[in-house]
Amino acid sequence: SRITEYDKVTLRNGGDGYDAVRFRDDLNAYLADGLQIGTQAKYDYVAFIDGEFWGYYSMQEKLGDDYLASHYHIPKKNITTIKNTLGEGDAAVYQSYFDFYDWAKGADFTDAGNYSRFCEMIDVQSMIDWIAAESIICNWDSLIHVNNTMIWRANKTDASNPYADGRWRFLLYDTEYSTHPQITAISAIWTAPANQTASARCFTGCLIMHRLPNSSVYPMRRHCRSTSPRNAPTRRLTGIWNGFRRCILRPPTASASG
Repeated sequence: SRITEYDKVTLRNGGDGYDAVRFRDDLNAYLADGLQIGTQAKYDYVAFIDGEFWGYYSMQEKLGDDYLASHYHIPKKNITTIKNTLGEGDAAVYQSYFDFYDWAKGADFTDAGNYSRFCEMIDVQSMIDWIAAESIICNWDSLIHVNNTMIWRANKTDASNPYADGRWRFLLYDTEYSTHPQITAISAIWTAPANQTASARCFTGCLIMHRLPNSSVYPMRRHCRSTSPRNAPTRRLTGIWNGFRRCILRPPTASASG
């Protein structure tokens, strides 16, 4: 159902794109609508303070437990989020993620049991959609810079809610450092392991992304085993890209999915 009331919003000046193309982040979120990742509803405003023109701003949903409760119908007290490495919610759930990550970065995914364990913890389709979207827009400040990653899960499972299955899912945000002709190094994420540190434990790193294709049933296997996304695009990446192109041609709406 359409969301018409918001408990929290953020007013942004364009972020890294404040002095250039301010609407990049808004456009990227609009184009990613319909993927298995959370996106923010955004509205553009002209701001005045005491009658003085102050500039153009984007008012958008604030990612957090209020957002997740509204979109996925999960009680706020039953939600844990990790933004980069900072967590909010259940401390045990938060720690269990990092224990899982430390296991996953060295796991042998040719072992069906290991891949099954991975899928029990991570919504793989959400992860794939997030990787594909960030790759297509060439977001330097995420995949390469190991930043702007946010995941969430329900602490306790609820069989009546498919989103309360205890798996981690991805949110898309802060994408304005992208879609620029000089930003081409995104291909590095597919060709060489990234530098990983104890403070950068998130699924942007190649250490896990390069291991997953070893599983014969990983959906992006054929794509990830190529040297460049352009050389062997999967149906998923091609479908998302074509969807992006179609979205550009359709008039925007001011609705938010729930």
